[in-house]
Amino acid sequence: MESVLDWKESLHIREWLGRLSPPFVLSQNGKPERPKEAFEKVLYRLKRPRSSSQYQALTSKISLQGCKDEAFSRLRSILRSWFPPESE
Repeated sequence: MESVLDWKESLHIREWLGRLSPPFVLSQNGKPERPKEAFEKVLYRLKRPRSSSQYQALTSKISLQGCKDEAFSRLRSILRSWFPPESE
């Protein structure tokens, strides 16, 4: 997220979020439990408007391959069975 948003603060975003009052709670993997609100707080800090292009820039850099959430993995598996990838 730091590279997408050109974050130049001395603290990493996760550290900054953890020092806010109230602090953002981070899960065991270091992700905020309320990711949308955390992202919006970062945009506010950077004085940038919230826009769909900001979300698109962020999501284009994220891979879901390492996701460990069981419910998401089941959903992805079901969707792949319904909509198998086309052969190239």
